[in-house]
Amino acid sequence: MGKPDPPSRRALARDYDVSEGAIRKTWENREVILIRSSLMSEEARCNSYRTSIGRFSQLEDMLYAWIDSMQRASLPVPPSLAITKAKKIVEQLSLFDNDFKASWQWLCRFRACKGLQKMLLHREGAEVNRDNPDLIAKLNELHGLIKEYDPENVYNMDETELFYRLLPRFALVMPHEDIGTSRGKKKIKDRVSLVVCANETGSHKVPLTLVGKPKSPSCVKNRHWHLQYLINQVKAWMDINICWKWFNEVFYPEVKRRTGRRVLLLIDNAPGHFDAFERDNIKVAFFPPNCTSWKQPCDMGIIASLKKRYKYLYLKDVLDFYDLSAETKEYKREQAKRLPRGVAGVAYGNTAHLLDVANYVKDENYK
Repeated sequence: MGKPDPPSRRALARDYDVSEGAIRKTWENREVILIRSSLMSEEARCNSYRTSIGRFSQLEDMLYAWIDSMQRASLPVPPSLAITKAKKIVEQLSLFDNDFKASWQWLCRFRACKGLQKMLLHREGAEVNRDNPDLIAKLNELHGLIKEYDPENVYNMDETELFYRLLPRFALVMPHEDIGTSRGKKKIKDRVSLVVCANETGSHKVPLTLVGKPKSPSCVKNRHWHLQYLINQVKAWMDINICWKWFNEVFYPEVKRRTGRRVLLLIDNAPGHFDAFERDNIKVAFFPPNCTSWKQPCDMGIIASLKKRYKYLYLKDVLDFYDLSAETKEYKREQAKRLPRGVAGVAYGNTAHLLDVANYVKDENYK
């Protein structure tokens, strides 16, 4: 028996409820479709029905190739840096006569067209019982205290850890990569702590304080150190001694230079903080236990924004170095050898050091 005749285009169109023209077009482009589908994950293939040529196809092809090269080099590309790279490509090649806008909507369309996926390469806050009558009573008491002060003079302080050499865990993934098997790199656990403090209106940001391990970091020797640096040689974390040093050397003089009126400082009841007290019109009060993630202002976007900005600037410099030509990279590496120990950081192809941290979180980036 011979092979059965293949179904006609009309029969296929009827079976799949599409036009006969769609069947004909699919058959004519079968090789391109097979190549494209072979580069996509199973999930992406199931959810992709058509492809289109975008208005900015030249840019999108170049950006896609760049993201692919970064992935092959095991360098994550967060969406924000993909947008930045797109702007740079347009600027370098003078494309589109300023018609192109690298918006988030464009990025969504670009991802959908190219089959790019995204993934989080998470930290969970403690659950708060917001209906607890004791907690509500303590919060009402605190609200009453806050009302006694001018909003300009109500401050909140909190500290946060910063793994300053850790690459982001959220990145764009190529179509042929399986999200289920993609993995990030081992954590680089070099850590410092940042002490963040601002007033209720946001008009006064107390200068950031960095808590680290080295007594005298070599990377800032004989250089301007524009952050207050406090030493905790064990864990680079806040303890009672560091907390007192921050209050006496940073907060107290900064606030006293600004105002002589009554000031309220709100902090959480972490073990490394001092007890409540009052000195020279400055009163220190505490949030009730276990409500930091719910009520503490610094945890409502200030710290998150600061750390995201840091990670963006850090990874941007990492990728900028990777984009350099081989000759330029070698030249910068030779330059690094002539610099004092510990000074050549991300800009020279090395891991971040404390001077990089200070540059990335300086006041103009502290939003």
